[in-house]
Amino acid sequence: MALTGNIESFPIAEVLRLAARSRQSGLLRVESGGAQGRIYFSGGQLTYATSRDDDSLSDDLAAAGLIDPHL
Repeated sequence: MALTGNIESFPIAEVLRLAARSRQSGLLRVESGGAQGRIYFSGGQLTYATSRDDDSLSDDLAAAGLIDPHL
């Protein structure tokens, strides 16, 4: 089951639990009040999260194969 689309009516905690229970892999983009963030999952485990646009750590994680930079 893929999670796609606008899920703004769901509490973020529930979205995170659903991703964990269904062992999702991918990227969850979060926007609120002009702030943006990205949450990366692999097999339901949160592997990385950031609210920075220019983040060299995400480049390092992608190079290590831990996140998909194309998501």
